[in-house]
Amino acid sequence: MATPGHTPDHLSVIVEDDETAIFLAGDASYSEATMLTGQIDGVGADETALSATLAAIRAFAASRPTIYLPAHDPEAPNRLVAPRATPTPASRARSVAPAPSSQATLGSSPTT
Repeated sequence: MATPGHTPDHLSVIVEDDETAIFLAGDASYSEATMLTGQIDGVGADETALSATLAAIRAFAASRPTIYLPAHDPEAPNRLVAPRATPTPASRARSVAPAPSSQATLGSSPTT
């Protein structure tokens, strides 16, 4: 899945596990916390694209239970071992059944 910003051709991988998406984010953000706040962390080749990518990831995580695993987040292994979905306002409000996936939106190249 295209997640440009850190580098122009950055990719992330989503693994479907029943109703949960395991989002292998690579360098899309340093941590779950910075993704949730939209904070641009570190060096980004294109901050506009990175900001749009972070917004798209938040929208994806709000659409269904998602375990977000960026490469540099020291808490990522804990979220995978004891599965904990990424907390978003929409995910806290939804019922047990997840909303339909928004992968098509996230996979497109963000533009501003």
